[in-house]
Parts: sequence; C-alpha cells; structure tokens
Amino acid sequence: LKCLEKKPERRYASAKDLADDLRNFIDGENISARPLGVFGRMSRWARRRPFLAVTLVALLVFYLNHLTFMALGVPGEGGTFHKLITLLVLIWAAGAVLFQRLSTWSKGGEPSIYSWAVFDVAMLTLILLIGDGPRSILTIAYPILIASTALRFRIMLVWTVAGLSGLSYALLVLDAHFRRPSHMPDLKHWVIFIISLFVFALI
Repeated sequence: LKCLEKKPERRYASAKDLADDLRNFIDGENISARPLGVFGRMSRWARRRPFLAVTLVALLVFYLNHLTFMALGVPGEGGTFHKLITLLVLIWAAGAVLFQRLSTWSKGGEPSIYSWAVFDVAMLTLILLIGDGPRSILTIAYPILIASTALRFRIMLVWTVAGLSGLSYALLVLDAHFRRPSHMPDLKHWVIFIISLFVFALI
C-alpha cells in the first residue's frame, strides 16, 4: 500500500528503501511502512468523495450548533422545531449518500449530479422555511452551494443552482410576506441578495 500511495512523498523514495524495508520485515525488524490510522483512513475516504464529505461535515457542524443553542435554552430551538431539524438533517445526509452512489454509475452520473444539486437547494430551503426564513443567517448557504457547485466544472450546473437558489429565496420572501410579516426582510435587502447570487455564479 505504501508503494501505491497517490502522493509521491508518501511512497518509498527509491527501490533501495523498499528493498531495505522488505529485508527488515523478513528479519523481524522495524519497517518504515505503517498502516493508516483513523484520521488517515478518513482523509483518504474524503478525498475520494469530496462532495459527500463536505456535505456531511457541514450538516454535522450545523446540527451541533443547533444542539448547542438548544442546550443553552435559546427560544424556539427545542420541541417540534428540534424534531423537524433532526428529521431534515437525517434526510439530507441519507440523500447525499444515495446521490454519491448514483453519481458513480456511468449511466446515472450526469443526471444524478444535477438531481443532487436540486436536492441540496430544496433541503436548505425547507430548513429555512421552518426557521427564520429569509432573515436567517443560514441564507449564506445559498452562495456556498453555488461555490461548491463550481468545483464540479460544469457551467450549466452553476447557473442551475444559482437560478434555483434565487427562486427559493424569492419563495421564502413570499412566504414571509403572506405568512410571517415579522420575518420579512427590507426590499433593498432581499433584492440585493438575489442579485448577488447571480453575480456570485458569474464569478
């Protein structure tokens, strides 16, 4: 496995170093090759599945943040809201795992990548709908989704996510206008936010 490491600096520097390690192994002496630890295995797994790894880490950080607020007694973080957030985080994580598997299939690759992007925007919008809506600090996740989509190097996918993000944010504004006026942002705020999503996608 040390010979097969992707990064040259992790492989043997020369054939002599490999021969020395093999001789030491046969003689029962210490060798330089070592199995990967837990962190090393996690790092290798994340490098092979970067989008799934980032999604799961982001969900974990978000959920731990929610649990911290709930433990501190922040109003509105417990009860039904907690149950809904827990359910949505579990659905989002399970969906990410499913889309990761689908994207590795040769025939289902491209459609599953687009479906995954749509799914991410939809899950974020659902979380915002049960939370503070368009006034939530979590709306910053829309530009983050656009940025992470850009790492796939598909221009149409970036514009798709930007369009869906803008539409989803507009729906949040409409929901706040008709259902929760107290969560309605200023006109200048939400117009600039939607424009910034498309500027972000253009960049």
